[in-house]
Amino acid sequence: MSQPPITDFDARAETWDDANKIQRAEEVAAAMRRMVPLSRSMKALEYGAGTGLLSFFLRDALGPITLADSSAGMRAVAERKIAAAKAVYMRVVDLDLMRGGHREWRAPLSGLYRCLSKTLNVFNR
Repeated sequence: MSQPPITDFDARAETWDDANKIQRAEEVAAAMRRMVPLSRSMKALEYGAGTGLLSFFLRDALGPITLADSSAGMRAVAERKIAAAKAVYMRVVDLDLMRGGHREWRAPLSGLYRCLSKTLNVFNR
């Protein structure tokens, strides 16, 4: 079986969590907390999760969280972060909703911060 091609995201995964992305994820999480009634009874899916920045900022407010990304490099970094945090209620999956979605999650999150930022107006400074 041949290996899938390495993507730009795979190559950038190890250095993805820089100060700007961490701050952005924290601000998006804060805005979501203000605007969405999050609950520990919710199962959450972060689609396009990358290294899981957004989910880590929301993990205390949600139940089980699934981090989905199509980049093997990003998933590997997220898995290491989950193991280091001993976050047994978080898991990583290879998921592309264009190939078929899942309907088990009640709180889908998006790691697509730039799209969210325009909607939530948290980055207009």
